[in-house]
Amino acid sequence: MSKFNAPLRPTAYRSAAALVVISFLSFPVLAEGFIDQNVTQYQLANGLTIVLAPSKTAQSVALVTQYKVGSANEAPGRSGFAHLFEHLMFEGTKAVPDFDKVISGAGGENNAFTQEDTTTYYMTGSKEALPVFLRLDADRMANLANAVSQEDLDNQRAIVLNEMRQNVLDRPGGAAREQAQTVLYPAGHPYAHATIGSIADLNAAKLDDVVAFHRVNYVPSNAIVTVTGSFDIEKTKSLIDQTFALVPKEVGLAEITPVPLAAKAQRLEAVDAVATPVVTLLWPGAAALSRQSLINDMLATAMTVGTKSLENRLVVQDGVASSVGVYWDSRQLGGIFAVAANAAQGITSEKLETSLRTVLEQMRSEGVSEDALKVVRTDYETGYDQVPSSVLGFAMQLAESAREGDARKWRNDVDLSKTVTAAEVTAALRGFADATALVSAVKPGARTTQYPPAIANSTGTATGITTTARPDVVIPEIAVADAAALVFPTTETRKLKSGATLIAYHIEDKAQVGIAISVRGGKVDAPVGLARLGMAVDSRGAGDLPLSELSVRFRQSGISIYGGADSHYSQIVVTAPAKAFDTAIAQLADVVLQPRFDDKEWAAAVDQTVNYVESSRKNPDYLAGRKLIEALYPAGAPEAREPDVSAMRALKSSDAKTLFSNLMRPDQAVFHVASDMAAERVAAALDNAFAEWTAASTAPSFNGYSRPLVKDVRLDSQADGATQAAIVVALPAPDEGSADSTPFGIAVQVLGGDANSRLNTVLREEKGWSYGIGAQVTGEKGRNNSLLYVSTAVQADHTEDSIAAIRKIIAELATKPITEEEFLSAKRSTKAQFLNAFDSAPKMASFAVSMAAQEYGIADLKVYLAELDAVTLDQVNAQAARIAASPIALSVAGDKTSMK
Repeated sequence: MSKFNAPLRPTAYRSAAALVVISFLSFPVLAEGFIDQNVTQYQLANGLTIVLAPSKTAQSVALVTQYKVGSANEAPGRSGFAHLFEHLMFEGTKAVPDFDKVISGAGGENNAFTQEDTTTYYMTGSKEALPVFLRLDADRMANLANAVSQEDLDNQRAIVLNEMRQNVLDRPGGAAREQAQTVLYPAGHPYAHATIGSIADLNAAKLDDVVAFHRVNYVPSNAIVTVTGSFDIEKTKSLIDQTFALVPKEVGLAEITPVPLAAKAQRLEAVDAVATPVVTLLWPGAAALSRQSLINDMLATAMTVGTKSLENRLVVQDGVASSVGVYWDSRQLGGIFAVAANAAQGITSEKLETSLRTVLEQMRSEGVSEDALKVVRTDYETGYDQVPSSVLGFAMQLAESAREGDARKWRNDVDLSKTVTAAEVTAALRGFADATALVSAVKPGARTTQYPPAIANSTGTATGITTTARPDVVIPEIAVADAAALVFPTTETRKLKSGATLIAYHIEDKAQVGIAISVRGGKVDAPVGLARLGMAVDSRGAGDLPLSELSVRFRQSGISIYGGADSHYSQIVVTAPAKAFDTAIAQLADVVLQPRFDDKEWAAAVDQTVNYVESSRKNPDYLAGRKLIEALYPAGAPEAREPDVSAMRALKSSDAKTLFSNLMRPDQAVFHVASDMAAERVAAALDNAFAEWTAASTAPSFNGYSRPLVKDVRLDSQADGATQAAIVVALPAPDEGSADSTPFGIAVQVLGGDANSRLNTVLREEKGWSYGIGAQVTGEKGRNNSLLYVSTAVQADHTEDSIAAIRKIIAELATKPITEEEFLSAKRSTKAQFLNAFDSAPKMASFAVSMAAQEYGIADLKVYLAELDAVTLDQVNAQAARIAASPIALSVAGDKTSMK
C-alpha cells in the first residue's frame, strides 16, 4: 500500500557495514550520577548480559543482540570477516533453515550492521512476536556454525561484493572516504583496514575460517541482549531462561591492546563523479569512554552553532561551500575528528581547502564560547530525552551503555556535559587545528573504476584458527498468541480563530510534543525546485533573525523544525520538549508569519539544491528512474518535469516568498498537534500565537493530478564507469482507496516487500546478483494515478539475467499462486508497519501529516486495518494474477560496456 507511508517499513537490504548511527552519541561516558531505575540489567550463568526496559506506551517490541566483535577483531588476511559473518547470521540453522521466513511470518522486521568494535542485530514487531525473536536469536548464537555451508558462504560473499559496488565504487566519493578513514591509522592498528573488508581477503575466505569465527566470537560472554517496548518483565525473564540461558558458557576473547597513534602529513587526491570538489580534513583522537572523547563530541557540535559556525561562514557568508559537516566518530581504540565540505559551484578544491583552513584558524583564535556550549548541552539533553521514544533506538542505546558497564546510566552524558568547560573545548579545537591533518580531496571527473588499496588489497597472510566443535543446542519453540490490535490515540477537531483547522491527538507522552502544519500545494504547483526551496523553513531565518541566529534560538529550547514539499501538499513539522510547548508555538508562528528570504541564505540554499541535482544525475538509479517517469507521464505533465539547473539558478527569493505566502495560509491549513494536553489548551496557544494570521490576497492555483500510462517498453541509459546496473520497473496499480487496493498491496508485499519476498529470495539470496530489491505502490486516493514500482541495483555482468528473473517472477504470480503461508506472513508484516506510529508525540504528528499529504486521517487507518483483517487469499491471488498480466515499463541504467 502507498496509503499511509508507514513509519517502519520492512527493507530488503541488510544494513551497510559501518554506516549506521544508532543513537544521539556514539558511546556513553559512564560515571556515577544518573541511574534509570526502570532499566534492569543482569547476567546469566553463561555470561550473557541481559537488559530489560519495558514501556507503558509502546505498542511494539525490539530485541537487540550486540556482539563485542567488529572489524577491529579481525586478524591479518581476514578483513571483512565480521561483516561477512553478519550476513551469514541470517542464513538459518538446522532447526530454523529460513530465518527471514520465520521473522516475516511473525510480522517482524530484522536487520544488522557491523562497526569497528561491534556487530549489532535487531528485530522489531508486535509484543506477541517476542518469544519468536528470543528463540531465533538464541538458536543462531548457539548453532549457526554447525549449519553454515559453502553455498551460504559463496552467496553471501557475492552479496557483500555487490554491497561494495553499491556503497563504495558506484557512490561518488565513496572510494576516497574508505581510503582516508583507513590510512589515518598506522599500519598494524586494528582500524587500519576497511570494516567492509578487502576484496582479496573476502575472496580468500574459506568455510573453516567462517565456522571458526563464529565459535570464537559468538559466545554468550561476548554478547548483550536488550529488550525494550511492550512486554512483561517477569514473563520475558522466563522466556530468556527457556532460550538464551540454554546456550553453553564459552571462553570469550581477550581485550585488544590499543596501538599508539602517530600523526603524519598525508594528502590523498582522487577524481570521481562528484558534482563539485569535496575536501575532508581528518585527525585521530581519543578513545571512547574518556572525558576527552566527550569533549571532542561537544566540540563537533559547538562548531555548528550560530553566526560563527563553519557552515554559516563558508556556505552563507563566503559562498565557497554548498554544505559543511563536522563529526566526531567515537571508537573504542581511538576516534576520528573530521571536517568535510562540498564546494559551491565554480569553486576549486584548492580554494575550498584554503577557505576551510582560514575559517578553522579564525575559530581557533576565537575559541569556543560559553553561549555555544549552552546550546550544545541543550542538544545533548534534547537528544537523550528523545531516545526512549524510539523502541529500537532505545534498545540500541542501552546495549551500547551495557557494553561499557551499566545500561542504567545510559543518559549520564547529559550530566557530564554540564561539567565540561569552554576552556576544555577550546583546547580540543586548538589541539586539532595545530595538529597534522590527513587531507582527502576529491575532484569532479569520470567515475572511478578502481577500488582503493584499502578495499582491493589483502591485509596480510592469514593463519588458521583452531577451534572445538560445539554440539547443537535445542532451543524449544514457544507458542505465540495472535497480535493485539493497534491502540489509537483519541482525536479532537477544532476550528481556530484564524480559520485554520486543529486536529489534536491525545497521546501519553509527557516528555515531548509534535506539531505539524499541512497545506494544499506542492512541487507540481510551482516551477521546478521552487516548492522544495520555498517551503524549506529550516534553511532560512525569520523576521530580523538570520538562519544562524534562529537556529540557536530553536536549539536553546530543544526545538527542531523541518519544512518540505511533497507532490501536492507541503508541511512544516516541529518537535519540542513538552515544557517548551508555548515557546515552540511562538517560534513556529514567527516562521510562518514572518518568513525571511535573505538573498545570501537563498543563494546558499539554491546552490546546495543544484549540487544535489547534479550529483543525482551521475547515479544509475536516478537515470533509470528519470527516464522511466518521462515515459510514463504525458508530455508537459508536472510530475514528469526534470529539474533544470539553469532555471533553478534563476529562481529568486521573492519568488519563494510569494509561493510561501500563497500556500501557507490559514484558510487551507491544518494543524496536527500530538501531546498529553487537552485540545482546549492546544487551541488557546495556537489562537494566541497566530492571532494575526490572514490569507494572502492571491489565491493559490493548483495543477491537477496527471494519470500515468504504463505500456510494454524498455529504456536504456548510459552511466559511465558504473559497476552495477540500476533497474526500475513500473506496472499499473489499482486506484488508491479502491476495493482492489488492499489485496493488491498484500500481493506486492509477497512480491517484493521484505527480505523474504519472492524477488529477494531469487535475486539476492539464491543468485547473489543484488544487494537487495524492493517493490512498493505509489499514488493518491481517488486520483487514478497509482503505480507499482520494482527497483534494484544488480551486478553489471548479470543485468540481463536479473531482468529475465524479474520478468519471470512477476509472470509466475499467475502460475504459482500466493500460498496461505505467504498470505498470512504478508498481512502480519503489513500491519506491523504501523506499530510504532504512536510511540511518541513527535512520531504521531509526523505520521499524521504524512497521511494528510495523501488525504487520509486516523479514521482511514482504522478502516484500512479492518480491510486487512477481512481480505481473503482468493482476493489477493486475483490481484497477483492482475500484476502478472500487466504491461511492464522497464528502465535500465549502467555502463553498457560492462552490462551483460
